[in-house]
Amino acid sequence: MSTTISKKSVMCMFLVLFAILMSQAQAIAGYDKCMNCFMKNRTGAFYCASSQQCLPTKSPQCPSNQIILKYTQCVEGFSACQNTTFTSFSINDESYQDFGLLPGYGCFIQIDRLKDGAVGTLKIIFDDTALKVYDDYNRNYQSGDQLNMPITENGWAARKVLVFNSGSDPLGFRAVYSQSIRLNYFISGIIGLLMLSINFII
Repeated sequence: MSTTISKKSVMCMFLVLFAILMSQAQAIAGYDKCMNCFMKNRTGAFYCASSQQCLPTKSPQCPSNQIILKYTQCVEGFSACQNTTFTSFSINDESYQDFGLLPGYGCFIQIDRLKDGAVGTLKIIFDDTALKVYDDYNRNYQSGDQLNMPITENGWAARKVLVFNSGSDPLGFRAVYSQSIRLNYFISGIIGLLMLSINFII
């Protein structure tokens, strides 16, 4: 009798474990598909969690409670990563920080500058392609691509990216923060080149 109960218990435990593993596998596949949906379609699309499909915005093929409208909703949770504000000190210096992310987790990294600070760049370095970088400008980020601070009509703007682990294992990556030139030196150099060009033309 006890042997029979024991076998049934083992079978139940096996079925529960199998169900958990299958659920985790489906969730992990969902992370990747969900993020890819928004990386490829910045507008005009949503992700349907129940069918794991990327659909046009007006598609009726998904229950309303299964619709994911933003890439940040693809993430299981968020970790803390280091932002950097570039200053007028340590021009041309480079620093880095290593981070780790659990499956389904992501973190935001932002670079910006003080008014008189240097103009900086950011690189995300990783080995596993399950690590995704969601950036507003580079839609197909590859490990080591340099992300520059964008220039706008109001000056140099901040740049913010989401680094996301869409794989089944914890993954690590390195963020490299580089300071380039101080802004006033940059402007002075541009003005100098313009003056030389004008003198040459005259």
